[in-house]
Amino acid sequence: MQQALTRTITFPKATLKAIEGHVGLAFWVNCGLLLLATLVVVFLQMIWVPGIGYNNIYVPDGYTYFNFLQDEFQSPDYFTVVFDATPNPGIYMLYYPFFLVSDKLCLVPNLIILVCSLLLCVRIFKPVKPAAVWLACLAVSLNPYTLLGITGPNKETPLILAVLVFVYGTVTRRSMVIPLCSILFAAAMRPAVGVILVGCWLVIACMRRSFKYVLVALFAPVLAASFSQFFYDPRQISESFFAAYAAANTPLDYYSRGLAEFNNPLGALVAFLFRWLGNAFSTMVRFSAVTEHGEVALLGAGYGIYGAALALGMLNLLFVARDQIAVGVRGRSGSGKDILSNSILHSTPVKSMVLIVLFLWLSLSINLFIHSRYLMPILPVLFGLLGVSATPKRLAKMAGFLILGVCCYFTAQTILGFDDTPPVIHDYYKPEYLP
Repeated sequence: MQQALTRTITFPKATLKAIEGHVGLAFWVNCGLLLLATLVVVFLQMIWVPGIGYNNIYVPDGYTYFNFLQDEFQSPDYFTVVFDATPNPGIYMLYYPFFLVSDKLCLVPNLIILVCSLLLCVRIFKPVKPAAVWLACLAVSLNPYTLLGITGPNKETPLILAVLVFVYGTVTRRSMVIPLCSILFAAAMRPAVGVILVGCWLVIACMRRSFKYVLVALFAPVLAASFSQFFYDPRQISESFFAAYAAANTPLDYYSRGLAEFNNPLGALVAFLFRWLGNAFSTMVRFSAVTEHGEVALLGAGYGIYGAALALGMLNLLFVARDQIAVGVRGRSGSGKDILSNSILHSTPVKSMVLIVLFLWLSLSINLFIHSRYLMPILPVLFGLLGVSATPKRLAKMAGFLILGVCCYFTAQTILGFDDTPPVIHDYYKPEYLP
C-alpha cells in the first residue's frame, strides 16, 4: 500500500486539458491581481505626505539597499566594494543595471521576478492539483510585504524566486543544473539560504534512498541548534544587538530569552524550540497596525496579514507531515480513510516539498532571532501544500487550533506580564526611490 501512496500522480489526457485551462486562468488572473495591487501601492506611496492618515509605506531594508546603491553605483570599483563590503552582493548586482538608468526603475525587476514566480507556481503545482496552483499564486501576487517593497530593492522577492526555482528543479523537473543555479542565486542574496538549500538537496537525496535517512537529515538542524554556542559569541550578541533592541522596546524585546542557558545544550535546545514555534506563529499576534501617532501603519498591518497566512500554512504543514510520517513509519495512521482518499497528499512530489519546507524552517530557526520574515520565501510552497490537503474538516480543525493558540498567548501575556507590541515609529520623510 505504501508504494501506491507514494507514486507520482498521472492523469488522463482529457483531465490534463481541463487542468491546463484552470491553471492557465490562475496565472493570468494572478498577473492581473499583481498589477492591480502594484498600482494601488504605487498610488499610496505617490500621494503620501506626513499627516495624511497612514504611514509605514515602505520596507526599511529597501531604504538601506537604496542608500548603498545611491552612494556607490557610479564608483569605478563598484563590484569590488559589493563583494568586499556587503554580505549579500547579489542584491546590488541584480538592481544595478536598472539603477544606472533611474533609481525609480527597481519596480521593473521586482515585477519580472514576481511574474516568473507565478509561472513557476503553475509549473510546480499543475501536475498536483489545480487548487494548489491558485493558492500558491495568491501567496505571490497578494503578499503585502513584497507589494510594499516592490518599488525598491529588497531580498525577499528574489529569494521567493530562488526557492521556487529550487523546488522546480528538484521536484517537478529533476535536474542538476537548475537546483545548482538556484542555490548560487540564493547564496548571492543571502548566503545562509544558499547553504540551507544545499541541505535541502541532501534531504531529497536521502528520501530517495530510505525514510530513516530523512529522519536523520531533519535531526541535523536540531543537533546544530543544541550546540550553537560553537557558532555564536553570546556575550557579543547580547551586548551589540539584543540590548539595543530591548532598550528601544521593539517587537524583538522578548527575543533575547533565546540566549537563556545558551552554553547548556539542553537549554539551547529549549530556546531553539521556542524560536522554531515563534518564527512560524509569533507574527500572527506580534504586530502593530498603527504608528505612535495613531496612523494606519501599512507595513505593520501587512505583517499581520502575512503572519496569519504563515501560521495557517505552517499548521497545515504539521498536519501533512504527521500523516506522512505515520505512513512512513507504520504504513497507516489513525486517519486511514483520509490517507486513502487523498493519495496525491502522499505522492513523491508532495512529500519532497514537505521535506524542503520542514528543513528550511528548522534551519532558519537556528538563527538566534525570531523573525517570521525569514520564512517568507517558502510561503507560496506552503499555500500550494494547503491547496493539496485542505478539506472542510481539516480547515475547521486548523481554525480551532489557531484560535485556541491565540487565546493561550494573550492569556499568558496577561498573566506573565509580557509587553504589548509597541506602535510603529512614525516616518517623517519619504525615501527618494519611492514614486
